[in-house]
Amino acid sequence: MNVSNSRSTIVETASGKVRGLVDHDVCVFRGIHYGTQTGGRNRFRPASHPNWPGVRDATEFGPRCPQLEPTGATYPWQEWLKDTHVQSEDCLTLNVFTESLSVLEPRPVMVYFHGGGFSVGSANAAGTSGENLARRGVVVVSLNHRLNVFGHLFLQRHEETRFSGNIGLLDCVLALGWVRENISRFGGDPWNITIFGQSGGGSKVAALLAMPQARGLFQKAIVQSASSLLSLASQEEAERNTFHFLRATGATTSTVQKLSEMKPDELLAAMRRSVMMAGGVDDFRPVVDGEVVVSQPFGRRAVELSTDVPLIIGWCDNELRLNLALSPHVADMAEHTARERVASLLSGSDQEIKDLFAVYKQTRPSYTAGELYLQIIGDFRYRRSLIGAAERQATNGVAPVFTYALDWKSPVCGGRLGTPHTLCIAFVFGNHEASVPIAGRGAAQEILRAQMSNAWVEFARSGRPRVAGLPKWSAFSKTSRDTILFNEIPELVRDPRSIERVALGTFAEYKPGPVEGAHIAAAGAPFERDENRDTKGLTGEDASSPVLRSDSGVRLRF
Repeated sequence: MNVSNSRSTIVETASGKVRGLVDHDVCVFRGIHYGTQTGGRNRFRPASHPNWPGVRDATEFGPRCPQLEPTGATYPWQEWLKDTHVQSEDCLTLNVFTESLSVLEPRPVMVYFHGGGFSVGSANAAGTSGENLARRGVVVVSLNHRLNVFGHLFLQRHEETRFSGNIGLLDCVLALGWVRENISRFGGDPWNITIFGQSGGGSKVAALLAMPQARGLFQKAIVQSASSLLSLASQEEAERNTFHFLRATGATTSTVQKLSEMKPDELLAAMRRSVMMAGGVDDFRPVVDGEVVVSQPFGRRAVELSTDVPLIIGWCDNELRLNLALSPHVADMAEHTARERVASLLSGSDQEIKDLFAVYKQTRPSYTAGELYLQIIGDFRYRRSLIGAAERQATNGVAPVFTYALDWKSPVCGGRLGTPHTLCIAFVFGNHEASVPIAGRGAAQEILRAQMSNAWVEFARSGRPRVAGLPKWSAFSKTSRDTILFNEIPELVRDPRSIERVALGTFAEYKPGPVEGAHIAAAGAPFERDENRDTKGLTGEDASSPVLRSDSGVRLRF
């Protein structure tokens, strides 16, 4: 069906008819409800696919889940993915971008999960709009779902809310079910679906790989720059989180009904108080309950579930510079201070940290002490976590794993951003104007957009990201460690910066902190150990684990 000359177009879904718009030959449907309302008595409970009479308008983005807004000053390169649409619990909506509604030649489908940890964010930002990616021959879907206390408050003791700790992930499964049932009506192939996401979105992809209910709803997966949120909450952590939240609301385990009567803003305020009561530890994230989520992402049982799912996984070279590149605390940091901070996070001896810095000075001789600090901590959180995931999936799975590192340096801010967190989104989605604040303009940017967008699309089509302009991208293994370095001249490198990887591998694995994604922007400064916290209600490891506090007061557990 050719709709290029029409201003609007209507598609009949299993739920009802929706009216979208045609924007420069791309059919765009925004704010389609894939789930029923989740407020009031439906709060913390599974949603279902809705039905409606007549034709629903699908020309405007839907609401984002209620969430705490990041505080503090921000820079343009942090704002380019910001969404200012209204917040509402009626947030189970998705967007579809497609060049053609024809069912004769179905195209691969790419379903995007937004970043912001499991706490904030939405699919409505201009930087992740799917028109340009759809023009490369795929159908793009993006979605909003429940987050933070609305998506991950663990109330397992009550039958009607037994899945509440993972209800945000179950929203994602519900959306994937909607895609399976309806995407052919938008020109997509319901049996060739790739899920992908960046930062917290990458963690959602990893979690879906560990969910039996998601099995078969997608065929391929891409994880971009996920870090500690590859580790989900244990039941003990989730129950402790609930304990503090109920204290903050005045409810008890026997009066949970009270929570369905509170306003969203009241719940968010109580969530903020409960995090402070827990010593800054925020475990409003999915929980490994053995039923909805069977194991930690990339654990043995998760790999068994996803053994036949091809995977792309990778990182940006200077992840932490997104929020800390201009921090005076970083610019003026003395080497002894940098070592002390790294030692407190990695729990290393003076000699171990000295040796680690020596390795990074060798590989990155132009970096200041503060830049070395950011690089080591960023690699510890992101690169090491992602390589570990690739190792487990490649070793124990059947389908191929492909690893990458985005190595190109942004010219923004005089080059001080390097290759920051979220830069990969600019090149995958190819939204030129929206990404100027983080990527700038120029021929190099066009080269990177073609490289990454085409590779992602070809992977969605065939399961192999092999395209013109890139070296032959061979699969990762623990012996070869073949990795594509995206740059103006891309390279396939065996075990890039291997001495850094080996040096970091001598330290204990990074454990999740309470604040990820957009929340980290509130910190804006290096982190210091916080010894003045309330540990009441904490037991075991969490009672003694270090909590870090930025100079702006945001506290993080590592």
